[in-house]
Amino acid sequence: MLRALMKHRRSLSRAYPRHWLSFWWFACVLYAWWLSATHASADDATPVAPSESAQAPSESAQTPSEPAPQSVLAWWWQHSTPVPIVFYTPENQLGAGAGVMTTWHMPRALLDRPSNVVLYGVYTTRKQTIFGASYELRFAEDRYVFTQELRYIDWPDRYYGIGNDTRDADREDFTDHYWQLESEGLYRPWHRLYAGLRHQFRVSEARDLTVDGSLERTRPKGVGRVFWSGVGPVLLWDSRQGLFWPTGGSLLRADATFFRPALGADFSAELLRVDLRHYQTLWWSHVLALRLVSFGATGQLPFQLYPALGGANLFRGWFLGRLRDRVLLASEAEYRVALSTRWSVVAFGSVGRVAASVRELTPDGLKVTGGAGARFAVRPESRANFRLDVAYGDELYVYFQFREAF
Repeated sequence: MLRALMKHRRSLSRAYPRHWLSFWWFACVLYAWWLSATHASADDATPVAPSESAQAPSESAQTPSEPAPQSVLAWWWQHSTPVPIVFYTPENQLGAGAGVMTTWHMPRALLDRPSNVVLYGVYTTRKQTIFGASYELRFAEDRYVFTQELRYIDWPDRYYGIGNDTRDADREDFTDHYWQLESEGLYRPWHRLYAGLRHQFRVSEARDLTVDGSLERTRPKGVGRVFWSGVGPVLLWDSRQGLFWPTGGSLLRADATFFRPALGADFSAELLRVDLRHYQTLWWSHVLALRLVSFGATGQLPFQLYPALGGANLFRGWFLGRLRDRVLLASEAEYRVALSTRWSVVAFGSVGRVAASVRELTPDGLKVTGGAGARFAVRPESRANFRLDVAYGDELYVYFQFREAF
C-alpha cells in the first residue's frame, strides 16, 4: 500500500509541476499584507508630511492616557466596506453576489494611491459561478507596486469560431472552467514610468461541448484540461488625474507574455498587448476619453487565448468572443459629462476588427459599434460609478456594471 501511495504522489508531481509555487507566492504576500495591517493598526498607516514625521515627541506628549493599538480585526473592520454586487451583461445576463473591499495606505504611500484587498463571489442567471480574491500593494511613494488576482470561473460560454466574419449560425455553447492566478510586480524608476514583470498561470478546461460541433470534431487546443504558465515584461506610463473617473493625463501600457513548457505550460505561445488611453478635460465638467488597443498572438495557443473583441469593457455592442483571431486592432472614444456630484452621462463609439495577420488588418473589414449611458457615483469624492450602458453593434446590448470601461 505504501508503494502505491508513493507512485500516486509521483504521478501528481508530474501532472502539476511546480504550479503550487504560484499559489504559495499568493499566500505569502497575503501574509505580508496581514503583517502590514498589524503594523498599520498602531498608527493607522496614514501618510504624513516629512516635517511631521521628523519631529521628536516631547515628554509631555507621552502620557499614560494614550489609546492602545487596535487589534487586527478592529483595524480590518474600520478599513473595509461590504459591497453588494449586481450587474447585467449579454455574456452573463443578470448577476448578483457580494464582496468586501479593504483599503489603507502603506507606510510612505501617496494619498491618491491606496493599497487594497478585494474578495468577492458572484452567481449569474446563466448558472455561471465566479469567485475572486485580489490585492494591490503600493509602497514608498508608489515606487513599488505588487498586484495579484486569483479567480475561479465556471462559465457557460459561446464559441463562434476564429475570424472577423463569424455568423450567428456558427454559435456553439460550451462551459469554460478554470482557475487563474495573475501576478505583477512594478518598479517606478522615474516620474510616472513603471517597469516590471508579470506571470499568468491558469488551469483551464472547456467541457459540455455542443454535440457534433466544431469544438468536438476538431478538438483545438483549449478543449479538455490545459495548463497555462507564462512570464513577460511590463512597461507602463500612468499620469492619470483620478483612477475611477480620470479628468486628464494618460495611461500607456505595453506587456508581453511568453508561455513555455519549461514554465509549466502545455504549449508554446506569445501574447503581446498595447493599450493606450488619454483623458482631456474640454471645459467645465466635459471630458473626452480616447483609447487605442492592439493585441497579437503567435504560437500554438488555446482558442481562449486568441485576442477577442466584445464585452463590457472593449467594443461594447458585440458579444465577447464573437470576433477573435491572432491580431486585434480597435479604437474607442467616449464623451463624458458630469451633471452633478453623483450623476453623469456618456456617449461612446468604437471601430475595430480582428485578423489572422497584420497584413490582413484592412479597412474594409472594420466593425463599428456605439451607444450611450448614465452614471451614478457611489463615492462622489472619487466618482466611483455604477454605469448603465446601451450599445448597438451586431445586436442591441445592455450593460450594468461598476467602474468605467476604460
